[in-house]
Amino acid sequence: MFDQTLGASQINTLYQAGAGIFYDVALAPQWAGGHLQFSWPGGGKLMQADRLDGPWTKVNSATSPYSVTATESQKFFRIQVQ
Repeated sequence: MFDQTLGASQINTLYQAGAGIFYDVALAPQWAGGHLQFSWPGGGKLMQADRLDGPWTKVNSATSPYSVTATESQKFFRIQVQ
């Protein structure tokens, strides 16, 4: 989910980051009060970054569902599956 329109280079970065990777895991966000709650059935590690192109770090102790407060700075999230 993005709060702005992505430019061509940002879309290309997203595409390249996921090219050739297909897993039966979906990151499903939904609002719960003042929090954004992520759930990901099927396992995997929740990763976050301040920028779309990383660096990506594991969110320690994150289990599904995981809540993020709306007042935090911009973050990008994805699921790493091994």
